[in-house]
Amino acid sequence: MKSIDQALADAANDSYANRPQRDVDTQKTVYFDSKKYQVFGYACDLANGFHATAYRSVAVPHNVIIAYRGTDPGLFSGETNTEKADHALTTLQDIAVDAKMVRDTVNTQKAAADAFTAQMIAKATAQGILKDYVFAASHSLGGAVAEIEAAKYSLRGATYNGFGAADLIDGPPQPGFHVTNYRMSGDVVSAASPHLGEVVSLASQDDLQKGAAFARATGRAADDLDESVASAAREAGAYGAPVIPPGAAGRGCGGVWSPVPWTRHTVAA
Repeated sequence: MKSIDQALADAANDSYANRPQRDVDTQKTVYFDSKKYQVFGYACDLANGFHATAYRSVAVPHNVIIAYRGTDPGLFSGETNTEKADHALTTLQDIAVDAKMVRDTVNTQKAAADAFTAQMIAKATAQGILKDYVFAASHSLGGAVAEIEAAKYSLRGATYNGFGAADLIDGPPQPGFHVTNYRMSGDVVSAASPHLGEVVSLASQDDLQKGAAFARATGRAADDLDESVASAAREAGAYGAPVIPPGAAGRGCGGVWSPVPWTRHTVAA
């Protein structure tokens, strides 16, 4: 993994936290990859569900990470374990076969995402931070937003088990764009649509252990689904699929890994 990717994964994970304005005003301190960052900006649009947090590293050069919140844990809800399992499986299957749902969600959030990204780039520029040091990050369905914003604003970044955005943009990414999309083999979200940028497939437990950033970023999804839900999903065939092409079914949320080595390839430059 690239040196910045650990911090990007930590930021993607931290972006699930709701933040009061005082966190921005007081530049609340957080730690990514054992390095000190400060909350740089925050956006919350209840009308369309868009959430994002920006962070600025204290050390020079000052990196700015814009982390777009990923899949809402509320998607996997229910009063009983059976209801949680049913809801989780339905949601995962919908994501696997219906990209329109994701497209509609992304479209409703695009204006808010564009505005926040532009605002954070402008704020960084005002502080003498070049755009080369502004990064995009996200997990799960938020990966599409991260890819789209990075493509539009010429950013670098990383996504983790993210939904691909190659079919959601008009025209090629702007020069300077480079996003690495880390995915676990069998994950339905990351396999449901082609990605913009580089795709790195991690296929074994060892790969995940070596890639601490990926493990941390995907850990939240595993935590949101308790073991009974995960077991129900595996029994239904939603977990543990091998590397699969876009559009195919299958799901991996940290429960099962394939023993084959991880592979690396580049798509949709």
